[in-house]
Amino acid sequence: MWFTLQQKVELYKISKEHPHWTQDDLASWFQRTYHSLKKPSQTTISRVLKSGEDMIANTSKRNLQNQLLRKILQEWIYQTSWNNIPITFPILKDTAASIWQKLPLETRNGNGFFTYKWLVKFLERCNIEPPSSSKNCIELSKAKKIWSFEERDLLKSFLMQIPKQDLFTLDETLFAYNLPLDKTYYGISKLKRQIEIMTIMFCVNVDASEKLDPLCIGKYANYQCFKEDFGDRSNVGNVDLYSQDISAKYGIEYHSNQESFLTSTIFHNWLINWDNKLRAVNRQIYIILDDCCSHRIMNVKLTNITLIYTRAQNKFLPFNWGIIDEFKTKYRQQQYEALIDLQKNITRINGGPKKEILTFQQSKINICNAFKLIKRSWDSISEASLMTSWKASGILPANSITLNKPISMGLKKSDIFLKILQRLQSEFRTFSKWDAEMLLDLSIEHRSLNFVSLQELIDFATVIPWEPI
Repeated sequence: MWFTLQQKVELYKISKEHPHWTQDDLASWFQRTYHSLKKPSQTTISRVLKSGEDMIANTSKRNLQNQLLRKILQEWIYQTSWNNIPITFPILKDTAASIWQKLPLETRNGNGFFTYKWLVKFLERCNIEPPSSSKNCIELSKAKKIWSFEERDLLKSFLMQIPKQDLFTLDETLFAYNLPLDKTYYGISKLKRQIEIMTIMFCVNVDASEKLDPLCIGKYANYQCFKEDFGDRSNVGNVDLYSQDISAKYGIEYHSNQESFLTSTIFHNWLINWDNKLRAVNRQIYIILDDCCSHRIMNVKLTNITLIYTRAQNKFLPFNWGIIDEFKTKYRQQQYEALIDLQKNITRINGGPKKEILTFQQSKINICNAFKLIKRSWDSISEASLMTSWKASGILPANSITLNKPISMGLKKSDIFLKILQRLQSEFRTFSKWDAEMLLDLSIEHRSLNFVSLQELIDFATVIPWEPI
């Protein structure tokens, strides 16, 4: 069986991450991850493990050219195939050339002309079967079924067969984590441009016994506050310098791109990592999710995760029934409380008769502090709230979830949270106050993408290494 150098390196790394795995486990992982027709032999696995350190040393000598282009082209293939748009070799060749033309000069290699041989090798590296004389277009395996709102009764019957602890749902939201709580600053163009939108993905099961750590996608790969928390690594060549530290300290999985967007590539890797962990403990789970462009993964073979897709425009999944609003409310509540304390301290130090209005810089929150608030807010959402949202969504039979309070009482919790925000707003002295309901429904936190343009794919794949000083 033929391995690429990168595949050998990944196999060696996974053996170090899971020292208890047998060679058969490693062979199964390789077959599942790279979609090979059969498992590698024990002899092949042994050879790879023996030469692992040497291969890692050689990877820097054999870096692929046009890596950013390859990443974008693969994402384009997935998105295009999902929408049932045929992809022939001429279309693939023209698209690769178009991407090359749009990329920054420093990321280009070659002359922008891509041969048949290059395209075939690219597809092979992506584990995609190239078109042939008998098959003119690329064919990728996708979700066999996407449930519609009209089919929800049939869906209920199917979901009822799954144990509650093994049925999960996930969704993501855009969130202006450093939004100024003095609305006046939001109206100043120079300051408004400093507001950053983050994508946050949450995942939880039916009985709320298992809440996964939030997955966050920010604008920069590395922020200046990372240096203060984990030490200065700006002289290290890699882009991804602090992800393991962030996970260990804050309980957040962090990724980045120029548009802070959850790409299907990030989502694919997140699923693969979870699938490997589930396989190690021999557990099968199911995830019900919508078919927005972030979730469109192709040609992936998950052994311990089954994906159940619904149409994104239907909005009948649990996260649309109060969970996201509760998270945002709890985050803003903590943000207000921190700024009120800061305002009191500054006023006391300066000895003024009135609370001093904070400047934009004084009230600005950095991403490290945002990580803390995100994790606390997510962890503080109760099991009762999460189960209420599952029940309110109606994707499970009404008698399958038992609540201590009527569902109407659970859904009224938003009124309680709004009153808490309004009380805190009255304590925080500002030039101009936000409307509490508007804080939970900001226009800058809305973006719906069912089809992604080529330029958007380029923006989503572009990683900015460092936050400007």
